[in-house]
Amino acid sequence: MCASPSIQRGDRLYEEDNEKHVGTLGTIMTSRLPGRDDLTYVALTAGHIIAGGQDVLYIRNRKDNSLVQLKVAPKSRRFNGRPLGRQGEDPSFHDECAYLIVDSNDIQYFDNCIPNLDVHYFSTRNLSLSQILDPVSIRRAGHFRTLAYGPGLVVYKNGGTTGLTLGHLIQVMESSPQGWYELPGAEDDTREWWEVSNEDDDEDDDEGESENEDDEDEDEEWLGLVKWADIPFSAPGDSGSLVFALESGVTVPLGIHVGSPGCYPGHSLFIGLEAFCYEAEREGWELNFTHC
Repeated sequence: MCASPSIQRGDRLYEEDNEKHVGTLGTIMTSRLPGRDDLTYVALTAGHIIAGGQDVLYIRNRKDNSLVQLKVAPKSRRFNGRPLGRQGEDPSFHDECAYLIVDSNDIQYFDNCIPNLDVHYFSTRNLSLSQILDPVSIRRAGHFRTLAYGPGLVVYKNGGTTGLTLGHLIQVMESSPQGWYELPGAEDDTREWWEVSNEDDDEDDDEGESENEDDEDEDEEWLGLVKWADIPFSAPGDSGSLVFALESGVTVPLGIHVGSPGCYPGHSLFIGLEAFCYEAEREGWELNFTHC
């Protein structure tokens, strides 16, 4: 890891020869190659910022103002508005799970490690270091759901347009929401194409939800709804940024911001990291965070 990396989480992502950024670098996770110690460095972002047929995006190295190339993972390449790896499946929020590969020669320029990270901070279990760095080692949705309906949870994101902002996690959706679609006539340069309806969210209002991490009925893939504070939590160009909590000096990564639903004015939506981890298996990866 570079002692003073010039590329940070929340930096802007660009298309080639385009000064207007299309989205945001979320975070970098790693996967070991089978039978080897080599690491694949994978940047998470939102799928809809990748244009059809695009096989690379770029990020700016502040030290010399050059553009560093990030390769779009094979199954994250998009055609007809959908990722290649999901062309034969029904559209869902999983279409938004996208991956960019950082060349091992360029990783020195990236801040690819989050100090004091614990993805399972709200668990009461005694966990090993490998579990702490792995979003799918135990289930998390129940804890976030309890916080959303109880004392509340302040969350943050650092987006390419709005920078560092905060909001309040108010709902955890543990099943695929209905009504995600590409808005007719949406401007390509906004890249804010997705909406979500609240038709099937009545199940989230049940009083008796389980807080048991081992509850087999609890879905592992989930989405979070963030209510804006005094200023907007996000704006076009922030898609792909990491949503996280800060508790007693510990960073708790939650998920990747994907948009501001038109049916929820004053709110933003993110996809939990679990979905990104499971979708990454299509690329042959088992993603984890790096220990600092």
